[in-house]
Amino acid sequence: MVMDGIDPHAKKLMEVFSAIERSKWNDSPVKGLAANEAHVLFCIKHKTNSPQEGMKVSEIGRLMKVTTPTITQTINNLYKKGLVLRIQDMHDRRSVRIKLTDKGEEIIKKVSEHICVTFNGLSRYLGPEESDKLAELLLKAHNYIVNVKKIDI
Repeated sequence: MVMDGIDPHAKKLMEVFSAIERSKWNDSPVKGLAANEAHVLFCIKHKTNSPQEGMKVSEIGRLMKVTTPTITQTINNLYKKGLVLRIQDMHDRRSVRIKLTDKGEEIIKKVSEHICVTFNGLSRYLGPEESDKLAELLLKAHNYIVNVKKIDI
């Protein structure tokens, strides 16, 4: 990559962000489960108003900010893996709702435990001051990046 004139501090930031991306830290910790599938399971688990009724596919898509066809494909994959059920909406017979199976609930429990262990370990490794400072700086970097103007090509 040609980056003539890049500030050495900016270059270091770029290298660190690239290293984090390459580390695949945001991948699903469950073999055979894609990260987007894990995110859908978490969405169903934590955003549904009634676990017995489940969620509409359109609700999941809206919350995750993706299109209904994209969510439908992910739901199909989760259904094939036995992690979600499709149930008829009790109020609108034309509509289908998605809810977690017991196996889906167990996956969520294991992933949640893994996330807690990982971030508790990172927090202990850094210590309270550096953990707080890192969180503050990452939030600041995030806010900057999402507000940077995109270039037209």
